[in-house]
Amino acid sequence: MVYADELLRVDPLSPLNLHFIGLYKLRLGRFAEMERILERIHSIDPKGVIYLWGASVLAVSRGDLVGAIRLLEDALTADPSDSEIPSRIAMHYFELGDVIAAKYWSEAALKIEPRMPWAKIVLALLQLDRHEEAEAVKIVREVTQPGALALGAQGAALRIVNAPNLSAGHYEEIITEYLTDYPELRGAKVPIAFSAETWEALIVTLDLASVYLQAGEEAKAESLLSAAESEIPHWPQAAATHFGFGFADVELHALRGNKAKALAALREGAANGTRWLWRLQLLYNPNLESIRDTPEFAAIVAEIEADMAEQVARVREMQSSGELTAIPGLAAE
Repeated sequence: MVYADELLRVDPLSPLNLHFIGLYKLRLGRFAEMERILERIHSIDPKGVIYLWGASVLAVSRGDLVGAIRLLEDALTADPSDSEIPSRIAMHYFELGDVIAAKYWSEAALKIEPRMPWAKIVLALLQLDRHEEAEAVKIVREVTQPGALALGAQGAALRIVNAPNLSAGHYEEIITEYLTDYPELRGAKVPIAFSAETWEALIVTLDLASVYLQAGEEAKAESLLSAAESEIPHWPQAAATHFGFGFADVELHALRGNKAKALAALREGAANGTRWLWRLQLLYNPNLESIRDTPEFAAIVAEIEADMAEQVARVREMQSSGELTAIPGLAAE
């Protein structure tokens, strides 16, 4: 942000410059400032991909997945060659619980870019939803390989790939992989701004801490938990994509065995509109085993699901009116 004013002096009418500044505002939790920047971009290029993409990110930060999907469909019309756009649409549909639409848009993204990692994450999550863990691992294993196109998806992919190894007690194998991919973790440092963005950096830190706990290496686990604890307050919670900490605070307290704090953090995050990959964070997360069977956990998840159902109803209306793409085969669901 130190250079933001200088950037604007160089080119005050550049939508791209404004976009980057807006994303950093968002990463700092300054949603109102991000909105003002988007208004400036809109006044310069109201139908441009930069405005549409940024507005969709802000919409997700406020829990409005339907609004984000509408903006992203407009962005795809403007730039049909960008595979990240349909992969994001797929992700939002998965969060809504619309598995047919999620599969449709994931496959659309992979037709543009067969390596698109977030589309593969969604397809893997769809397999987990069907209890097909082996198939989910097969889909995303490529994302965890050296030199893979990752786009911030590696942390999510590692969580899926290593779930069977964790259940089997292959702790050393998992630890070696995390320390190889994120060497900052060797020094108990959250790899934000080094190997990963905020959300990814926190989940890999907490996942490795969880492995250490199960391997009986409590001191190493606590050093990572403490590192995550000191980092979380610096970032917003609900910011979309990789800019917020999501439900990392819930994982932190759950791994320490503090159920009351974990559930309080979960309720706060759900109320704040945190919806970015919420199903991966809450439903397919081994770090939450200590609270998963509690009535309050079930009640909060039910509240999120109710919100998703309301948003799906809006989606159906917009699909019927032509505002959103009608998905082939959806009527047969």
